Order: sequence, then C-alpha cells, then structure tokens
Amino acid sequence: MEDQDFIRDEQLEIIVNDLIAVEPELIYLKAGKVGVVCLRSDKCKKKDGIPVFADCEEVPEKFKWATEAMFMITVFSPNTSFFDAKRIRVLLFQQLLKITPKEKEGEFKLRDYDVKDFSVIVKRFGADWYKSPELFDEE
Repeated sequence: MEDQDFIRDEQLEIIVNDLIAVEPELIYLKAGKVGVVCLRSDKCKKKDGIPVFADCEEVPEKFKWATEAMFMITVFSPNTSFFDAKRIRVLLFQQLLKITPKEKEGEFKLRDYDVKDFSVIVKRFGADWYKSPELFDEE
C-alpha cells in the first residue's frame, strides 16, 4: 500500500473488537488476544480494475513502534462511501476471517481470500452482501 494517506479509525476498532468478542468463527482471535488496528484511506484502491473495499495485512515493521497490534485493516473510504454500518461490520468480519492460526500456538498469519474459506459470509449474508439494499431489512 504505497503512497496512501491513512488515518487511524477508533470506531472501526470498536467494531472489530466486538466482532472478535461475539463471533464464534473468530474464537481463536479472542483466545490468542490478537490485536488489530484499523485505518481509513482516502485513496481509491483497485485490483484488476475492481474496487477494493478493505485490506488486511500484518502490521508492517515500520509501524510496529506505534502499535502492539499484529494486524492492520485498512478501509478504502471512496470505495465504501455507500456502505451503511451493517455493511461495514460485514466487511470487517470478512477481513478478520483472513487471520488464521499458524501451527505454532500463539502465532497467526493471513490467508488469501477464497470464497470457500469464507462460506460463513456467503451463507449468512449472500455473495453480493455489499450490493443489495434490502439485505439487512429483516434484522
């Protein structure tokens, strides 16, 4: 994520901490006391011409002095400007699902996005959760 303008977003971090506390699929993050810092970027990021809503990555070495978190989620504001609070929550949940335990206890890594790996999102919210305006009307 070169040449990005970032700002830390504590509201996103509150949502992330709540997700880690309540989602059964994330129990290993709670048990491992995995810290996640959240940022917003005012840049529009695309991959293969498709807007990227968010990225999850290990905290780069150059930022480790500023946080004890292991991972960093960046939300790209121009690409998520139409997201309501519920969609932001699903987006953050999706990003957290990328963090997975390593074989050595207490260590974690990122896995590549794979729809099969994130069937919980598809089952609970549908493959097009970010598009459908009526998606959450029943909740």
